Amino acid sequence: MLNDALWHNRAFHVEVGDMATGQQNTQKVVTLVPSLNQTYTGMCASVGTSNGAPGSSGPVNYWDLGVRGDSGPSTHNSTGLSGPGGWKMVPRNSILSGGDYAGNGNLLGTDPQVIADYCNGSRLPPEGGGQFAGFNAPAGRAETTGLYPVFALNQVVAAPTVDEGNNWVNLTFGPFSLSNAAGYTVAGTVLPPLADKHLASGSPAINAGAASVLGNTAPTVDFYGTNRSGNPDIGAVEYVATAGAAPSLSPGSLDLGIVAVGGTTAVQNLVLHNNSTVGMTGIGVAVSGTGYARSGGTCGTTLAASSTCTIGVVYTSPANDPLGPKVGQATVTATGVTVLNSPAALTTNVVVPPSITVTPAGPLSFSATVGASSAAQTLTVANAANTSMLNGLSVTIGSARYTRTGGTCGTTLDAGASCTIDMTFSPLAVGAANSSVTVSGTAPATGVPAVVTLNGTGVAPALPALGVLDNFNRANASTLGSNWAQVVVSSNAALRVNTNQAVCANPPILSGGPLANCTLNPLAYWNASSFGAAQAAAMTAGAGATSVNGEALLLKVSGGTAAIPTNWIRVSTNGTQVSVATTTNAGLSFTTAGTLTAAVAAGNTLTARADANGVVYVWVNSTFAGIVQTTVTGSGRIGMLMPLNQRVDNFAGGNAP
Repeated sequence: MLNDALWHNRAFHVEVGDMATGQQNTQKVVTLVPSLNQTYTGMCASVGTSNGAPGSSGPVNYWDLGVRGDSGPSTHNSTGLSGPGGWKMVPRNSILSGGDYAGNGNLLGTDPQVIADYCNGSRLPPEGGGQFAGFNAPAGRAETTGLYPVFALNQVVAAPTVDEGNNWVNLTFGPFSLSNAAGYTVAGTVLPPLADKHLASGSPAINAGAASVLGNTAPTVDFYGTNRSGNPDIGAVEYVATAGAAPSLSPGSLDLGIVAVGGTTAVQNLVLHNNSTVGMTGIGVAVSGTGYARSGGTCGTTLAASSTCTIGVVYTSPANDPLGPKVGQATVTATGVTVLNSPAALTTNVVVPPSITVTPAGPLSFSATVGASSAAQTLTVANAANTSMLNGLSVTIGSARYTRTGGTCGTTLDAGASCTIDMTFSPLAVGAANSSVTVSGTAPATGVPAVVTLNGTGVAPALPALGVLDNFNRANASTLGSNWAQVVVSSNAALRVNTNQAVCANPPILSGGPLANCTLNPLAYWNASSFGAAQAAAMTAGAGATSVNGEALLLKVSGGTAAIPTNWIRVSTNGTQVSVATTTNAGLSFTTAGTLTAAVAAGNTLTARADANGVVYVWVNSTFAGIVQTTVTGSGRIGMLMPLNQRVDNFAGGNAP
């Protein structure tokens, strides 16, 4: 909704009472709430009603925007995709009678000053809904009963009626005239229209619209085909300046809102409109009232014809400022003309500064398995009642191990309101990982910054239980056998079975050739299964090897061919460290993702698990060594690698729990 004038709309509903008496005893009495209290067609009510409806005997109850289920202009009780709190329209650069639509360039409670308003009461039957919706309505008098009608609006009788399918028939009331009979003098008089939506010269709607918002562009012409230029006017009709038309200041009164003692309000703008085809000169601006001052804007001493400029105004509260409302005014003068709505009244209300409490005060304790995240914990931030809004609300967490995962806190917090901050803990190592969270706000405010201590403990993940896939307990052979995919030349592979272990041994040059030796192809891949996205493998450094340097597990093996794949994760040891690296070119080059301090010796079992998100967990025997994040996702095979004369026993693997 962009550049709309939504002004002085009234909301009605039907109340169904008790059964009537006499001839009407077969139907219930239907009452329109609030009562229509116009005394003539086109009249706009200026007072409330007398039937107990909201606004009775007081101001008219205006309600410009709403969604079915709402109970007031600012009470959104419907539910839908917008979540708790209900559906809500989002007008922008629009004029409205009221409601909770502040911001977005909207003017609330600011009369658009059209030439002539027109009010006609209810234009749809009070049960509402139109042809595409509809509410359950009480039964009314049928067209043929002949009973005295119980449903009348301003002495205009129209029977509430249902059709053959018991569907409510929507009836329309008024308008009964488009002309204002009050302008009649003699026969042939051309009567003025009851409504004239052209803007008066001092209207705050002039140039207050937006040419484009969020990619939505305003029409280039108005309802009558008049070209719009620059910032369009709010509403359907563009104001056209005339020579000699008086300049105006809008709005006629400006509320700067609430400010804390010692604080300064946000800058708000008055708009000076040159409504004439002649330029203005000698413009002067005077802002009076203790604490009020001009703050920027675009107005200088001259203003071109049919254009606008702005005058920024602020209120600065001294440290000893008494509480309560403060008044001032902004006066604009110019050579040879009188500026309408000048001086404009300025108001603000001084209250005590925000008083912030954060609960619990801490410390908050978290516990999570390394590589996983804890349950969320919540901090509640509250601002005391009868204070001002806290601005600049921010949340700073001291460690990346703690993450804000939700909550309702934004950048401001109203007086008497509260909001929440949800956090989780995601450890990368076993043991303590402590930090803090700081809640800050713009001064003056008490209670901020508030610092809450965060105590987290990383817990070692459980060693995966893996079944042994190959114990190598068989006769010596020149390959690992049919369960393995490896480069084989003349029946020889670099990895082979020897003394009930897997060993890397160069084959004879004449029979094996250089393509199947421990320098080029010391790898083998378990050929029986491609395990899931969360998988693990383990092997034991064989006894009798001179070292374990270079022995490695392979995870998430994919691409290429069975014997020469292209992609995998390599988890290798040099005896004192475990390195996690990845390759995408069949091992011609590797990218190191991280290293872990972990001693591996002959007889030790190295276990590695790769999760779906690419995190690799490493154990030596049953001791957890740590985790390393990689970029490799998806499933694949598992395998092993070992340099010349290295030995491995009991290769295990499978899907990780």
